[in-house]
Amino acid sequence: MEQKVLAIIFAGGVGTRLNGENSLPKQFLKVNGEPIIVHTLKIFQENENVDKIYISIYILFNIKIILV
Repeated sequence: MEQKVLAIIFAGGVGTRLNGENSLPKQFLKVNGEPIIVHTLKIFQENENVDKIYISIYILFNIKIILV
């Protein structure tokens, strides 16, 4: 039986060192036309050993968990 993996992506930072205080968090900055978080998700979704993906993101001063 093949063991599956739970991936946890911590994307809760606000990116102040990269962008200053009033910019988007870095996980939402676009690289090649897509947000960084989308590139990250694609890598985990394409991995056949990853069964579930949890993402923690920063929303209005709270950390939220999203199940993908």
